Amino acid sequence: MADSALRLFGQCVTQHPWNEVLQVEDVHKKWSNFVSTTSAAFHHYFPAKTVTVHLSDAPCMMPRIKRLIKRRNWAFHTCPIQYRKVRNKVIREIKIAKASH
Repeated sequence: MADSALRLFGQCVTQHPWNEVLQVEDVHKKWSNFVSTTSAAFHHYFPAKTVTVHLSDAPCMMPRIKRLIKRRNWAFHTCPIQYRKVRNKVIREIKIAKASH
């Protein structure tokens, strides 16, 4: 989760006028309005990410490891120092995943 997205979500929630919640008398309607407003903001600032699982993937290949591999490949082309750190982290995570399966 990006720090900037978290900050923007916090600003959205704190600066929202909340009239749709405060001006309603029914508690159930207040709750429904609150949940729909916060859910909409949450999904706006933290969209769902998809991870493709292939039939040829090893059973220990978790989405977390796939994200690390994607970050490692990005770092390979942009930042050699970060590449080495992420590469080592990928290797450690794969060893742990293989040991647990």
